[in-house]
Amino acid sequence: MVFRRSFFLLLSLFIIASSFGSLCVCADETAETSTIIVDAVSKENPPPSTVNTVVVRNVDSGRNIFNNSKGKVIQPGVAAKLMTALVAYESIGQTSAKVVIPAEAEKDGYIGAVGQVSAPRLGLKSGSILSARDLIQAVLVCSANDACVSLAVYVSGSPESFVKLMNQKAEELGCENTHFSNCTGLNSATSHTTAEDIALIAEAVFLKNELVTLASEPKATVGESKIHSKNYLTSTSLISNYYMKEAKGLIAGQTENESGYCLISSAEKDGLSYVFVVAEASAEKRTIAEDGSSTRYFEPGNAYDDMKAFIPWATESFSYHSVITRKNFSEELPVSAGKESDYVLVVAKDNIELLLPAGTDVETDLEKQVFFTEERLNAPVFEGQVVGTVSVLLDGELLASTELVAKTSVTENTFQTFGQKVFAFLESETMKTVLLWACILVGAYMLFNVGAFVYRLIKKYINASKD
Repeated sequence: MVFRRSFFLLLSLFIIASSFGSLCVCADETAETSTIIVDAVSKENPPPSTVNTVVVRNVDSGRNIFNNSKGKVIQPGVAAKLMTALVAYESIGQTSAKVVIPAEAEKDGYIGAVGQVSAPRLGLKSGSILSARDLIQAVLVCSANDACVSLAVYVSGSPESFVKLMNQKAEELGCENTHFSNCTGLNSATSHTTAEDIALIAEAVFLKNELVTLASEPKATVGESKIHSKNYLTSTSLISNYYMKEAKGLIAGQTENESGYCLISSAEKDGLSYVFVVAEASAEKRTIAEDGSSTRYFEPGNAYDDMKAFIPWATESFSYHSVITRKNFSEELPVSAGKESDYVLVVAKDNIELLLPAGTDVETDLEKQVFFTEERLNAPVFEGQVVGTVSVLLDGELLASTELVAKTSVTENTFQTFGQKVFAFLESETMKTVLLWACILVGAYMLFNVGAFVYRLIKKYINASKD
């Protein structure tokens, strides 16, 4: 009887300990890994030096490949006009739509005073009619404030209501430090943006082919007016020495600050697209001759000098590579107690495509580091189950990482699994602890029974002696 009770006691302890071990395993399976992506920098062809605020953004990857802004807050200036063109274009839909010029387009309170450097105008007259296309082009080509106001009133009924759409669009694009208080970019205590946010707006405009085409025209006819582009990257009519045939658009203009010139452009090469923002650059200047004619010019180190340096640098310094795909990368990971196989094929969960310095050899220059959460998996293994990570490094710098997942499933060999669990448990510290306590309990139980037996014998002997 004593030994039978001891056996059932040991069996109960074994079951409890096994259940505890299973709970511990399940908790470990909830671990997650994260994906980290950073930019590579071209060391063989470093970026040009500049005294201006510059952001160069690769449209294909959605990443800035050069940025010295550090989040500095600036007045929006022409960035507000660029946003006006974008919001109007998206809101109107058909650029052939006819727009009646509103009275607001003639008011200095909306478009700025005559002669104000941040307030160029076409001289539109209220009641006249122009196409939305002509007005959008006037905004992009010569930064016309009266065209901005006309579009705003047509879309929203008033410039104030239109500004709400501009701020909504900025938030939608991911602009983290931008607020517009007018549609023309006139200086305002409540308006602000950053070069990084301007690059996001420029990227959105670049993705509208018609807007890029309109912005890249060297001259245009708006109603009865013939206008020349104020973006000297695309036109030689007013200043001839900054023209770049590879530059496309987008807009240029000046705030009231002496160092408030902003130039926004784009370029493509070998299937890669970029937008460029140069802000806080020196202002456009003019000299007046005796005959009254004027000559426009910029001091050295201006926004156009930067564009002539940064556009070739970006388009020649980087190339896009598919580094890891589900087809070109796989590993084998051992599996215990698998029914169909003793290993599983592991692949990348996501493809890793990187914008890398030109001349980078993906096979020899990049390092791939593989990390498995376990050296050997236990069946069952499920298709898509996360089993580790693979990271890509260049010169010791982490460029990207993605999770590794099982490509197929491996079912469990139940009998083998049970045997392995029993064997593993018998060798575990848990089992040693269980056996120790079992021995103590059984010993105590047996000692108690022996003591009780001896007590009964003594008692029986005493009773017999009295008789």
